[in-house]
Amino acid sequence: MEVTPEANRKPVGRGTTPLVILTVLLIAVLISGGVAVWLSVSLHADNDLLRSQYDKMRGEVNLRLGQGEDCKAFVTPSDGFIAAKVFAIAGTFTDNVSQNWAGWGQLYDWVVENIEYSSDSRLPILPALSSSSDMQLSWEKEYWRTPKETLEDETGDCEDMAVLLASMILNYTSSKYSTWVITWTSESSSHAAVAIPVQGGNLTILDPAGDNEIGLHGSLPASDAVADWLGDWPSELGIHVTSVFSNTTYETFTSTSEFLEWVTRRT
Repeated sequence: MEVTPEANRKPVGRGTTPLVILTVLLIAVLISGGVAVWLSVSLHADNDLLRSQYDKMRGEVNLRLGQGEDCKAFVTPSDGFIAAKVFAIAGTFTDNVSQNWAGWGQLYDWVVENIEYSSDSRLPILPALSSSSDMQLSWEKEYWRTPKETLEDETGDCEDMAVLLASMILNYTSSKYSTWVITWTSESSSHAAVAIPVQGGNLTILDPAGDNEIGLHGSLPASDAVADWLGDWPSELGIHVTSVFSNTTYETFTSTSEFLEWVTRRT
């Protein structure tokens, strides 16, 4: 057996080992970097999705507070459920003036007799997302139902009854005549009813929660109708008309006189 001199012997594989190691390390670095980038992109996309979903949920929940122009969304005369109930109560609208007023009276009477008054429960006000750690969840004793929900529940508070009746009247007349939800605010409370402007600066106010109809059998001058309506709450300090709204209208007022000037221009 011939023995190769030690000086000429080449250890098997030793010459390629550093290159293999460097290659493996490089691949590992590239893979880990790619994974990190992928994770970063994936987490960013997930975060954007969660933010979008939260913002949508927040909008749907906070809408139920009926704040600002959000209240317009609750007047729904084109809802098929509302249309069916209106037809069952008052039939078909015609241009006959006497029948028109009779139909309004039937719808008002139905709401008074079939919707039971109930106070709202507290609703959470969801805060906007913020990088700050002091985001706070607050609660408000307010919850606006849609007219369909009020019909289904057979209960609601003053604004629920008002938006239901306004929706029913607008459906009955195919929105031919202006019909608004009207609100007053005092230092400690607020209330809602329905107002129908009549030619000559007159006004009819139908208040199902207060069981009070003003001018249904003969509209009154707007100032008299409003004075009669507000007069039902003599103990409310600072009481004044605050707003009117429908599915197409939203107006706010700082005083009752401002409202009267506004409504006079529209009749």
